[in-house]
Formats: sequence, C-alpha cells, structure tokens
Amino acid sequence: APHWVQYGAISLLIGEADRGKSTFTIDMVAQISKGGEIFGQKVDKGNALIISAEDSPTKVIKPRVKSAGGNVENVYALKSSNLPMFPENLVEIGEQILKHDVRSALHSLRELAEVFDCAIMIVTHSGKHKHTNPLHNALGSQGFGAIVRNALMVALDEDTQDRYITSIKNNASEKKLSWKFRIENHEGFSAGRIVNLGLTDTKAQDIGVTRDTLQAELEKDIRDYIEDKGIVEAKTLSTYFSNDDRVSNSMKTFEYARAELVKRKEIVVSKKTVDDKVRTYYTSPEYQKGGVTNDKQEK
Repeated sequence: APHWVQYGAISLLIGEADRGKSTFTIDMVAQISKGGEIFGQKVDKGNALIISAEDSPTKVIKPRVKSAGGNVENVYALKSSNLPMFPENLVEIGEQILKHDVRSALHSLRELAEVFDCAIMIVTHSGKHKHTNPLHNALGSQGFGAIVRNALMVALDEDTQDRYITSIKNNASEKKLSWKFRIENHEGFSAGRIVNLGLTDTKAQDIGVTRDTLQAELEKDIRDYIEDKGIVEAKTLSTYFSNDDRVSNSMKTFEYARAELVKRKEIVVSKKTVDDKVRTYYTSPEYQKGGVTNDKQEK
C-alpha cells in the first residue's frame, strides 16, 4: 500500500490513547500473516515481528492476532527486554535517545529496513494539544517525524465511534488519503476486530478540533502569511489556503477567520484597478501605511 506504508522504510503511527492504534496495528499484522487486505488492497502472505514494551507476547499479542483472523504461526512477538542488537540493546538505545538525539537510534532501524526491504512501523502516543502540523502532535523527539518516510495518524469520533487513520506524511506519494474503520466485538474473542469502512474525506487530524480552535489557528496563519508577503491578492491568498489539509474540503472556516481579522483590523483589505479589472488585496496594518503599491506586491 504505497500511499500508506512502504517497504524498506520506517513509518510512524500517531494517536491518543485508546483511539485504535494497537488494534489497527494488530489487524495489519494479521492481514500480512494470512495474505489478506490492508487499506482495501491485497497483500502477499508473509511474516511479521511485533516488539512491545508493554504487552505479553503469549497472553496479549498472539491472542489478539488470532482474534483478528491472523495466522499466529507467521507472527513473532518479542518483549522489549528480548530485543536483538541494533548494534546496542534496547536499554542502551533508550539511554542514547534520552541523552542525545532520537535520530541516532533511528538511523540503525532505517538501515535495517533498507537491507531487508521490510516495513518498520513505530507506534507512539500523541499529546492533547493540536498543532498546525499534525506530525508535531507525536510525543517525544521531533526527530521521529523528521526521519520517517511515512506517518499516519489515528483518531476517534466520540459521537459516532467511527475511527480514522490518515496519511500525514508520505515521501513517495502526494496523496494524503484517509481511511475509516470501526472496532467491533465478535463472539468467542475478548479483543475487538477491525471493520473497514473504506476511504473517506475526513482527516484524523481534524477530529476533535472545534471550529473555534481551527479558526483561531487559521487567523494566526493568515496573519503570518500576509505579514511575510507584505501584500497578497485575495485570489492568491484563497488558493494558498485551499491547498491546506485543514480547509481543503471546506473554505468556510478560512473565510470566517479572514473576515474576523479584517473586523479586528489585524489585516487591511484594499482594492486596486489592474488591467481594467478591480482586484482585492490584503496587507498588514504596518505595511498599509506605505500604500498598496510597493516592492513586495504579488505579481
């Protein structure tokens, strides 16, 4: 599934606690172990290795793989204390991460992925605060987001119990796809099973972000963009933000944010006739003092 996860590379899966990260990961492992489907695409039957710092391989991980319909004979699970050398053991790598930079430890993993042409996925928690760049929501070092080739985010809609997993970084594809799924109980198993609901336009990073919160983010970003450019034609401004994942499906919040900035006089709207056409421009108050026509005008 090149739009989601790639072989020969490290991927990052981000999400708050109890949002479905582990269950979705187990389902991916189960599908690989039996040659099933991931993100609606057929995958070849293969082996999978799970390294967990929390769950017992025999009491938790393999029963969950079996619950997901996987072939446990093709799944290998290790506790963190049994990790192989990378070239150092996990404790030493952990100390290196804390004392220095997470990238120094990840480089070894990346080389491992490239040599064996395998897909390595790191699962991590996200914080409660919603950053403009969803990659920054991952807890820990920003080195994770910098070195991985792919990053996915998982979120839960508390009202519908629908869950979403969205590609927020993919160096091999421009598409930032989003997938909808649910976790449902099934008879005879204690662990829930993934029910895939297919592609969706809803982005995981937008779940739980109220319009007021998003509007406040956009107000800051619009103001910063205009201050950086000096003067921006209205069409250019709208086009720029229409490509933003946060507003690409609906420009209403962007329009509310822009209107609020004008109302508070944090940006100034001006009109000018160019080639017999009246065009609208936005400037910062400081820049407006020098007039609309200046050396930073958008061409």
